[in-house]
Amino acid sequence: MNHLYGAALAGGLVGTIVMTTMQRAASEFGITRMDLPFLLGTSVSDRRRRAKVYGYIAHFILGLLFALGYAVIFDATDRSGWMFGLFLGAVHATFVATTLVTVILPIVHSRMGTPETAADDYRKLRRHNSAGLIGRYKLLCQFIVATVAAVVLWFMPGFTGTITIPFFKDLQPNLGLFYIPFAVLVMVGASNGVNLTDGLDGLAIGPVMITALTYGFFSYVSGNIKFAEYLQVPYVAGSAELSVFCGALVAAGMGFLWFNAYPAQMFMGDVGSLALGAALGIVALISKQELVLIVAGGVFVVEAISVISQVTSYKLTRKRIFRMAPIHHHFELKGWPEPQIIVRFWIISVICAVAALSTLKLR
Repeated sequence: MNHLYGAALAGGLVGTIVMTTMQRAASEFGITRMDLPFLLGTSVSDRRRRAKVYGYIAHFILGLLFALGYAVIFDATDRSGWMFGLFLGAVHATFVATTLVTVILPIVHSRMGTPETAADDYRKLRRHNSAGLIGRYKLLCQFIVATVAAVVLWFMPGFTGTITIPFFKDLQPNLGLFYIPFAVLVMVGASNGVNLTDGLDGLAIGPVMITALTYGFFSYVSGNIKFAEYLQVPYVAGSAELSVFCGALVAAGMGFLWFNAYPAQMFMGDVGSLALGAALGIVALISKQELVLIVAGGVFVVEAISVISQVTSYKLTRKRIFRMAPIHHHFELKGWPEPQIIVRFWIISVICAVAALSTLKLR
């Protein structure tokens, strides 16, 4: 194991030196004006010399971290062949070409983005409007990150492509490699479901906490071999640790809700809602209770369906099903007070959570 990480650090150092040398040569020959280490440094210091020093230090550290990331994946999956390394390299290159260059680096420094590819907040500030990042770019980044997570999960030792069907204890189909796109859809769907729900003060964080609490119970049960056998759910070694993560989500959500309750002093935004939804999705995948998320997160599902139905209906018939989508705005336009909508959606979320937990016995 020490040999693996030592080799990774050495390879990372050599690779970073080679890449930096090629970049400097391209800059000197006029092929490009881009100086990535210098741009990294300007996010720390305005002085040119200091910026170069800080930038190159950060550049080399990031190169070593990427190499260690490869080593961790090799060690965790017990795979280190050339083909697997080539696959990870392709994923890495795709990540750099799409997400790193177009989203993450513009967050570090606005000079690294263009008006079309800069990150969400940068575009809002630069253009003085709330348009933000183009929707398809956001979705593309979500699919890329979810695909990487799904592939890593797939290669984890002992992980299988079986899914659990709620209310049917003997029905556990094995999707094989098709589990990877299925997992991507679960994560992206959950992420956007929470994002669409985040439209009123405290509306999204309530169901997020309730769903996280529900999955805290599911993950503990699936990680305990005795409980898993008794309740006839798939046993997933180590998944009980996710109950701690779910508890942390609930506790953090309570702290956030203190300031996000109507009238809100703090707002979640895409940064919070997309991440929280993805977190619920990955917990559902690891605990092998993927489809139960449709029940437990019923509020998110309804919100997403309302938007899909509204858009589809308008494009096909030029008629709207709701006064406004997502559906919580429909009730708002009908005259329901905002606090009433929020509390009623929380109640529905509790009912969904109880229905989800009932799947443990109603089989």
